[in-house]
Amino acid sequence: VEQSWVDTNRACDEFMAELRAEQPEQRGQSMVLRYEDFLRDPAGATRGVCEALLGVEWVEGMANPYETSAIQSFEAAESKSTTDQKLLKRKAIEPRQAEKWREVQL
Repeated sequence: VEQSWVDTNRACDEFMAELRAEQPEQRGQSMVLRYEDFLRDPAGATRGVCEALLGVEWVEGMANPYETSAIQSFEAAESKSTTDQKLLKRKAIEPRQAEKWREVQL
């Protein structure tokens, strides 16, 4: 599973880099959001996506969906194989998890 995640993300990074190089006028239509940045500052990260990329109003609940009715969508996805089961065990976004992915051995 981890190798698949790495391969998928690498392919996305390469695709977006090529797209930005070929179509510089499209740069405002994409952004890089690092996992670590999101975990350390969920409010800043979600605000940036809303305001800079999507042009929609940011709502405070976006910074912690565990405190909103959005958690119901996590629970509804529990039976799907693509859902990270750990997502359902957490009660909040945990900044201390930001660097944990670096410990994974492929």
